[in-house]
Amino acid sequence: MNKVRVGIVNTGWWADAMYLPALTAHGGVEVTAVCGRNPEKADTFAKSWSIPNVFTSYKDLLESNLCDALIVASTTDTHHEITMAALEKGLNVLCEKPLARSTQEAQEMTELAKAKGLKTMVPFTYRYMPHNRYMKKLIEDGYIGKPYHLNIRYYHDFGRNPGYGWGWDSDLVGAGDVANLASHPIYLALWYFGEVDTVTAELNQTIDRGDTTPSGEAMNAADDNGVLTLRFKNGAMGTIHYSSLSYETTSAFKQQHYYEFQGSKGTLYHKNNWYDVQETIGATEGEELRPLNPPDEIWGSANIPDNVHESYKAIFRQDKLMIGEFIDAILNDTAVTPTFEDGLAVQQIIEAAVQSSAQGKRISLNN
Repeated sequence: MNKVRVGIVNTGWWADAMYLPALTAHGGVEVTAVCGRNPEKADTFAKSWSIPNVFTSYKDLLESNLCDALIVASTTDTHHEITMAALEKGLNVLCEKPLARSTQEAQEMTELAKAKGLKTMVPFTYRYMPHNRYMKKLIEDGYIGKPYHLNIRYYHDFGRNPGYGWGWDSDLVGAGDVANLASHPIYLALWYFGEVDTVTAELNQTIDRGDTTPSGEAMNAADDNGVLTLRFKNGAMGTIHYSSLSYETTSAFKQQHYYEFQGSKGTLYHKNNWYDVQETIGATEGEELRPLNPPDEIWGSANIPDNVHESYKAIFRQDKLMIGEFIDAILNDTAVTPTFEDGLAVQQIIEAAVQSSAQGKRISLNN
């Protein structure tokens, strides 16, 4: 195989800003098809990226046999149905986070992909940020020693306005921002500290989303902020505080990330304001807190510390991480992460958090 033929289900801003720039920059990709529900929008999208085939039904796309791999970037309620059909057709699949609406759906997707021997990916984009990869290396190299606890705070502003939004429709997502937003820091917590044993959570739905969908159907509005407490299998503790209600004024993504890691030998602190700050300070035994800068091999083309958005784009377009790695794994038959297994592990924690908050008790994952 000289090139991977890729189809994409979605014509929204994320497909336009993330997937197509990365795919067209790779060199080993031929984007052969796009699927969107709105024919005019799908045609416009296809023309803007020179995609030769346009579909309004994913089933028709799959029956066309035009693809070796499919990117499922549609709403969460469609992930399971589309992915299962694509896997049955023998396609490798990159599916957006959260992987599914429930652990059962995610389990079925994971098991079928494994049975078929196909490549999968769930794009937890923040793991690829240079400082995040650098902190991962430091932790693996023993910089903080035995992990004691972590704290990740992820604040965004997209949920401040009242009214309906599909991301807070529990029938469509299975949860609210604990799935849409907190899936990112949940994945990072697992990546940094390993498997989780128990979950305790307090989820809150603060802004009035109404009780009906735009079509007049009843809706159960889901959470827009919350706190999770994790007990890891290695004995460490962790907290994740997420919110889409934060008043953020920086340009680009309008969000703030704060990470804190403590252990038997040291400490790491990281801040990313998604505008002009991405920095880490830390100390290991015998040191005072000091700035820690990623080495050149981790920065790559993204060494633009005072412009986070441009740094972010360089990671996927110039250095070809994540999506590029998914394509390379198909071309070379090599392993790649994060996989559906990682998405399933995140889904289990999301589901446990919803259950914990509803029942007011700690939930064991029994992994």
